[in-house]
Amino acid sequence: MAALGLSYYARNRIGAARWRRLHRFTAFAWVLSIGHALGAGTDADTAWFLIGVAIVVTPTLTLLIARMSGVGKASPRPAAPPAAAGMPHRATPSRQAPGTLFGPPRA
Repeated sequence: MAALGLSYYARNRIGAARWRRLHRFTAFAWVLSIGHALGAGTDADTAWFLIGVAIVVTPTLTLLIARMSGVGKASPRPAAPPAAAGMPHRATPSRQAPGTLFGPPRA
């Protein structure tokens, strides 16, 4: 677990793609640590310990379920219309002559 955590500082040396693959093992190590915490020790069945574990596990599971179900996933950006690609830049209102945006200027 410590090596996975420290690998963050070596990601430039090992490469971003390799670091991302390695970083995925962090979740596996986390699950093993939760299993170890629940299965070892004399406090594993006490209410205060189980509440502490629930405080840590509940948000993580909620976010994992949301991520896997696609909740909050950004919709793809619409493609630019084909005609807009070849059109020249239009002037902004501040660059236009007075009165051309909303009609003739008032006297």
